[in-house]
Amino acid sequence: MPLQKVKQGQFNFTPDFFTPRLSVLKIGWWITFSQNCNYIHPPENAQHQKSWLKWGGLSFDLNPFEKHENSALGGFRHNPDDQCIEVLDYWHKDGQTDNGIGRDPLDAVVFDETFPWWLEIDYGNKTVAQVFFIRGRKIVQVQQFNRLPRISWQVGAWAGGQLPATQDMDFDFTRIRRWVNGIPALV
Repeated sequence: MPLQKVKQGQFNFTPDFFTPRLSVLKIGWWITFSQNCNYIHPPENAQHQKSWLKWGGLSFDLNPFEKHENSALGGFRHNPDDQCIEVLDYWHKDGQTDNGIGRDPLDAVVFDETFPWWLEIDYGNKTVAQVFFIRGRKIVQVQQFNRLPRISWQVGAWAGGQLPATQDMDFDFTRIRRWVNGIPALV
């Protein structure tokens, strides 16, 4: 299982999945957050506890270095009060970022709980759906883009908004390989 890891003081999780994808219609991953994702910002940076980290996703641009132009990423943050990981859809659309600040999380998972997350791309309508399937509940968030080329780039996780990782962290990010009636199935 591919483990995404970040060291304290760094932003980039490794390995970085800078992989081209052509005309992909559906792609997803099983995600499991380890106990060490229980980061807490020190009191002088407490406001950053509400910032969203990214577990990765796809960037839709001919230029692979334009991650912030058009992309669909999953967002997460540790909620120390409830000891859970909150999740949210995170977008870059036409160069504008919807980083989730001020929005409520879509749901939350506990440490070591595995859930599938996937993207469904409709090139004709220029839409991308982020689908979260948590404890039998399907949550779908859709955005329409002005342009949606048939090339996309898988991008890796990012451990920060403005501040780097406060501690070493890791989570499992395993590609979904089997679908049954449109829902991911374990192999």
